Amino acid sequence: MCYDKSAKPVAHLAPIQPHLMFHRFLTSILWFIAAILVLIVIAVPGIYVWLSLEKPKTDGEIMTGEVLEAPVRVVRDEYGIPHIFAESMDDAYVALGYVHAQDRLFQMEMQRRAGQGRLSELLGRLTLQVDRMMRTFDFYRNAKADYEQGSTAAKRAAQRYADGVNLYLTTSDDPPPVEFRLLGLMQGSIRPHEPEPWQPADSVVWGKLMGLQLSGNMYDEIMRALLATELSAEEIANLTLFDQSNGSITLSAVDYLKSTAIDWAGLDAAIPRLGPNRASNVWAIDGRHTASGKPILANDPHLGLAAPILWYLARIETPELTITGATAPGVPFHILGHNDEAAWGFTTTGGDVMDLFIEQGNPDDPDRYLTETGDEAFEYRVEEISIGKHGDSVPFIVRQTRHGPVISDLDDRLGALTEDGKFVSLRTTLTEPDDTSWEAIYHLNRARNWDDFIKAMSGFKSGQQNAVFANTAGDIGLFAPARIPIRAVGDGTVPLDGRMTAPNWKGWIPVDSLPRVHNPDDGMIVNANNRLTPPDYPYHITNDWEPDYRARRIEEWLHNNAIAKPADHAALMTDTQSMAARDMLKILNSIEGETAMQRQVLQRLKSWDGRMDRDRPEPLIFATWLREMTIVLLSDELGRQAALLPSSDPRLIERIISNDQHWCDDINTQPFSESCEQAVLNGLSRALGILIERYGYNWQAWRWGTAHKAPLAHQLLGRLPMIGGLFRQDVEMDGGNYTVLRAAGRAGDAGEYPVTHGAGYRAVYDLANLDDSLMMIATGQSGRPFSSRFDSFVAQWQAGQFIQIPRFTADAADDVSGAAILTFSPQASSQQQATQ
Repeated sequence: MCYDKSAKPVAHLAPIQPHLMFHRFLTSILWFIAAILVLIVIAVPGIYVWLSLEKPKTDGEIMTGEVLEAPVRVVRDEYGIPHIFAESMDDAYVALGYVHAQDRLFQMEMQRRAGQGRLSELLGRLTLQVDRMMRTFDFYRNAKADYEQGSTAAKRAAQRYADGVNLYLTTSDDPPPVEFRLLGLMQGSIRPHEPEPWQPADSVVWGKLMGLQLSGNMYDEIMRALLATELSAEEIANLTLFDQSNGSITLSAVDYLKSTAIDWAGLDAAIPRLGPNRASNVWAIDGRHTASGKPILANDPHLGLAAPILWYLARIETPELTITGATAPGVPFHILGHNDEAAWGFTTTGGDVMDLFIEQGNPDDPDRYLTETGDEAFEYRVEEISIGKHGDSVPFIVRQTRHGPVISDLDDRLGALTEDGKFVSLRTTLTEPDDTSWEAIYHLNRARNWDDFIKAMSGFKSGQQNAVFANTAGDIGLFAPARIPIRAVGDGTVPLDGRMTAPNWKGWIPVDSLPRVHNPDDGMIVNANNRLTPPDYPYHITNDWEPDYRARRIEEWLHNNAIAKPADHAALMTDTQSMAARDMLKILNSIEGETAMQRQVLQRLKSWDGRMDRDRPEPLIFATWLREMTIVLLSDELGRQAALLPSSDPRLIERIISNDQHWCDDINTQPFSESCEQAVLNGLSRALGILIERYGYNWQAWRWGTAHKAPLAHQLLGRLPMIGGLFRQDVEMDGGNYTVLRAAGRAGDAGEYPVTHGAGYRAVYDLANLDDSLMMIATGQSGRPFSSRFDSFVAQWQAGQFIQIPRFTADAADDVSGAAILTFSPQASSQQQATQ
């Protein structure tokens, strides 16, 4: 064998030692983690500072070319509220569109894409069901048609607003919203997302989204259909209808529901919920009840809580109109607020504008469905939803019956809901043509007297609202406009057999017959979503009125404070007295505890005044007891179905204890029989057990605020793993479901009560001097999460404080403290002129 003598000897390799390899691997990992941490420590503050410095231009001059007819001055005051000074409302709408886009462009983009059914293009399959619902309802196509049918003046306003948004999109050097950078990365690009040009229909569709959110009867119908599998018509009425003690659910309707064997649970899961649908406060008092001798109007709409909040404060001053209050970014008009002579506000009526119909397919022809006289052909429409960055798409077919779209097609997994080919369609006023609701707000902004107000709001057709009005002449009034159907069969409480009648809606309640009141004898108007009509009202509006607890508290306060100032009404708006607690404490106070702790707690509750203050234990104990009572009373008979009923509804508990006491007996303990007193004590025992496990044995140290927080979270960044908490504020809240200070939400984990629903906007309008009106929004003016204006109002909002939007002239703007002044010029900027 030959070999190279010059070659160096090879040393023998040492055997592999696994523990040393693991040590080296662990050391490498630790060094890598340390390097990442160092990078984070260095980079994150730098990124934060960089993003914080990326602010829209609020000072200086903007060249608009021919978009404007005359210069416009936008003065942002110390709160970041824009004051728009223009020679015409046409130019003012341009400026409003521009500043909305500067401060809330991501919010605007998400809202219009929701209405278009195009969220999934950016967010992927996460929003597919929402997009399918919007395409099925065909909201955007209807919005475009509604716009085209509008008056010349209203259409011009919407177009001018769109011109302002597009001026920003095409000419601004502002840094893009950070969310657009993230959306770009989600699409696989380092370039930020670029929104399409704004169209007037993008503004009109906002009203349809709100109408859908505020009209939730289809969910109530599904809930009752699910209960029909276990309960009789009388039992369903007693457990779900509280305004009419005998209910209105017929035996034949429930027998039919029982016979269909439809997968109602699957349908319920297929229909996305956009948010809480009914709650707000509004009241108006005339000059007999005020220190100034002029009316006061107070309003706080209750909607979903998030960051940024829905509302954006703005003031416009032109020779034609001066208007101040809450706008919705994406919409050119003030939804809530006042002009120089009048103020207005809204609460949701809860009018039933949705009906579900159980349709029967023709077994011999899948393209047709049965009617009372034979059959009819479906109308078909093909929709296609693009999904995310890969260009995938989901095509689907929308089937339309004479009643409306087939909503059981929202989820392909449902198919036919029964073996014999049944499916469910929806008729709703939200999809009816010729909806002038968007234009009604345009005219409302210009209403100065009662006749103006009625004329303007008579055009409001989608999603019934209680519109309340007051003016400097001393008038107060309420009008509840909408298209409310007059039904041939049933009253919209449960789904009906689609073959029964055609069409079931015979027409609308006449506009002149809709509820209204003008200058009532007692000089007071109060509504908190409670029943609006007297028992002898000739038309049916709904069976699902909200409870009257908040309205009773407002009326009690008004009668105890005969002469009050705006600041007093602001205090009432944040009142925490629970009439529900006061009513229900009578039940709790009738029992005796079995343990020392129970007796101590009951003694404390006897002296409790019913205020849902965040620093007290009583609200937490009461809320938990109320929630557990539904389980104690109903879970033995209904099992999982008990969760369908409104959780923690005092009316349900009170009705059972007072009138339907057979529910108090636990059927699982037979032959023993429990009394209602024992059920109440069982509820308290369960509540205390939950709270002890969650918060410890020292019940005196329990705090409502610990469990009752509003997670004001950014809708995109707040959902990110690991860093989402940086874009969320958990704000401890006073109040509850049934207080004037509404702070409500679905119950969370045991002993937790997250607040997802409340007053994102509060206002008290002083008709003696509208410039002294008080306002507040929940978060801040900016939607940019790194802006100092993103959450600048949170602490004041939590504390129940208000601001006055200062009034000044355009000439005096230079002297306004902390003001930023942006001038829009139809000519070239002064810098450009100097270089020419």
